[in-house]
Amino acid sequence: MPANALPALPAPPAPAGAPPGPGRRAAILLPGLRGLAGMCLLLAFWGAGVLVARLLHLPAPGSVVGLALLLGALAAGLVPLAWLEPAADGLLRHMLLFFVPAAVGVIDHPQLLGGPGLRAVAVVAVSTALVMAATGGVVEWLARRRGARP
Repeated sequence: MPANALPALPAPPAPAGAPPGPGRRAAILLPGLRGLAGMCLLLAFWGAGVLVARLLHLPAPGSVVGLALLLGALAAGLVPLAWLEPAADGLLRHMLLFFVPAAVGVIDHPQLLGGPGLRAVAVVAVSTALVMAATGGVVEWLARRRGARP
């Protein structure tokens, strides 16, 4: 080995059930690649939604249109749920990071913690309670209609 060469790093442990040899490396890389592929698919639907919303001059945001397109593709069986699960699991696992910008915004604008901020918190609390009550009512109504208990 030349004097300036770095020593080779040891291979990470293989996941349970990984085959020995060259297939071992694929078993280590595939979960990460599946997550990346799922993220690319989510971004593709987001981009398609933005494009459709702009081309059709829809009053809804492109991200909502993309979500509707994704829901339609999932319901029609065009996109298997297994393709999205690794990316969705990763996003849900790190969801707390998505709230950091909002917290920083509140810290940068302390005046929002006064009257307007309290009104906003009250509106969010009341609307959340109304949504929860409406959802519970619909679930109970559907359960009674089907003859089952929720």
